[in-house]
Amino acid sequence: MADPRQAKMKEIVNAKVKFREPFRPFAPVIIEERVEDYFAPPGLVRSIGFAKDNRRQFINMPVWWAEPEFQAKYPCHLLFPQCPDTLTPAAVEQLLAAATGEGRFACRDRALLELLYACGLRVSEAADLRIEDLHLDEGFIRCTGKGGKQRVVPLGSAAEAALRLYLAEARPALAGEGNDEHLFLSRFGKRLSRQMIWRLVGRYGRAAMVSGPVHPHVMRHCFASHLLANGAQLRAIQEMLGHSDIGTTQIYTHVDAGRLLGVHRRYHPRA
Repeated sequence: MADPRQAKMKEIVNAKVKFREPFRPFAPVIIEERVEDYFAPPGLVRSIGFAKDNRRQFINMPVWWAEPEFQAKYPCHLLFPQCPDTLTPAAVEQLLAAATGEGRFACRDRALLELLYACGLRVSEAADLRIEDLHLDEGFIRCTGKGGKQRVVPLGSAAEAALRLYLAEARPALAGEGNDEHLFLSRFGKRLSRQMIWRLVGRYGRAAMVSGPVHPHVMRHCFASHLLANGAQLRAIQEMLGHSDIGTTQIYTHVDAGRLLGVHRRYHPRA
């Protein structure tokens, strides 16, 4: 037996598409069994190519969110993107301070955390870094992102100091007699895996008693959000993050609402 909610959704969708005739050239063909795909949570949408390929057209049709039936069952993830999880600068300092100690692992982990926050790297980019990618004297690193695209990202003084200490004291002990050229090594002298980096960051987040989720991508969000909050240009942040589309970087403008309010009050003639 057909789901009555499905039939109701199809009726609403078809009625709205018909009513909004000017939008018809931009609207994909609505297939009954795929109506729900458009309003699935983001995690499900990513697994459905049909919805992923066409959700931008749906964003351009400002009719879906107004229907109570849709609002009740489907929070409009496609119309109102979720803000990324971030930490305050104080919470980040607390997290970095948790990686203290004299051992080689603590030294490695501190360098890793400092690098993630200083450069906003994806976890795969950090895992794939090689010694030759470091240019400490010049103050930058070269990393390879999605699609094999290379970019240059500046290093801060704190990350540079942590990396120099790691290279001088901890990495030789981890490498032993091996010749792995990756920057961050495991206890076996091999490349530190993405999964291990996730576990390390989460462990230090718990040790620092930081509220909220803590993982490598949160460090990337903090990097971008804190730069924006301190006046960095969105285009520069886009280049450092390795985003091909400025629209991807614009999600961070939703995080810094206080700064936007200040700009509005300062520059708008009737604020």
